[in-house]
Order: sequence, then C-alpha cells, then structure tokens
Amino acid sequence: MAEETQPFELELDFTSPYKRTQLFIKDGSAFFGLHRPPEIILDGDEEEVTVPLSLEGHLDLIAQLTLGDRRFWQAIAQVNKIDFPLEEVKAGDRIKIPKLQKVRAAYQQTRGRAGEIV
Repeated sequence: MAEETQPFELELDFTSPYKRTQLFIKDGSAFFGLHRPPEIILDGDEEEVTVPLSLEGHLDLIAQLTLGDRRFWQAIAQVNKIDFPLEEVKAGDRIKIPKLQKVRAAYQQTRGRAGEIV
C-alpha cells in the first residue's frame, strides 16, 4: 500500500512566493505542492506565431492574445519545451500555440490533483 502524503506547515519569509504553498513529505522527500501544467497533446495543425519584439519573454501576453487567457502561458511553454520564458522567448522565434479546446480539456483533467508530487 502506498504511503499517504501528509502536508505540514513551514515558516517562510513574508516575501517568499511559496508563503501560501503547502509543503509535503512523501517517502522521506519534501516538496512544495506547486502547480504542474497538464500535458497537452499536439495533433500537428497548431497555429505557429512569430514572437514580436514587444512580446519578447512574455508568454503570458502571447497566451492572452492567442488563447484569451494569460494563465495558459504554461501550456504554450510546455508544448514548446520552454523552461525559462524570460530568457528563451526571443523576438523572431516561431512558437506553437496549442488549440484552445485541447488546453481547456487538459486543464479540466488536472483538477483535484493537489498534493501530487510535481
């Protein structure tokens, strides 16, 4: 039987971005309960856009313009294998934009996964 993951409290500096994030311990390892973007499966006919200079490093703004919601920037990062958007997304780059219905479906499937190791 798998060991149950138990949350516990950790004191963090008030400026920490993890201040309101639960910390979990499982199998002797501690991890923050961070959001893991869902896996988006591409079907080959996704839109490709060229990053303009004004949007360099800003997948959130690209997501807002193309998908209608800036929170979907992680879906764009995932399908393009981008780890650090501020450093990796340059003017002139061609990036794939997943279809909105695939993004929504993938995010819908991930609801209720809190506490999963990321």
